[in-house]
Amino acid sequence: MKIRGFILAMIAALLVLPQGAVATEAAAAPPPGDISDNVEFIANIPEMRAAISINFIGETMFVSTAHGVYAYSIADPSAPSLMGALPMYIWENEDVDIDVERNLLFISRDPRGFTSPATPGAAFPYGAVHVIDVSIPHAMVQVGFFTVPAGHTSTCVMTAGLDTSMMWTAP
Repeated sequence: MKIRGFILAMIAALLVLPQGAVATEAAAAPPPGDISDNVEFIANIPEMRAAISINFIGETMFVSTAHGVYAYSIADPSAPSLMGALPMYIWENEDVDIDVERNLLFISRDPRGFTSPATPGAAFPYGAVHVIDVSIPHAMVQVGFFTVPAGHTSTCVMTAGLDTSMMWTAP
């Protein structure tokens, strides 16, 4: 239950940080705004105030932003520490999912992420999924990329007892 509370507190901290906050360490004070009564504030990461989505493998938290993917050790939840970063422009990345067995992170990109300036309605050409090897968090590397008709969110579906998995992507 303590891990669940920590995860909820991290999500809340990442989403409600003030836009002007910049620090090099986890902040000790809770961010402004409401925090649920059943969530204990532990720490936040001001540098990740623009986080889009997060996911976890063990004590490593992966954070996606429009500027890349970041890996943080949460072995000490009160002092998350940056392990590595993979800079990449991934505007309109909406979701990250994890294949824990293969140490892969999947980033879903909405079709609007490939248009500039914004394109109306059905003119969006395609969505995409980036596949990132996160087995060495301080040296993450993109190992795959494919386009899909949608791309808003994706989920890694493991097949129990088999060495297969599938990716389900929704518009």
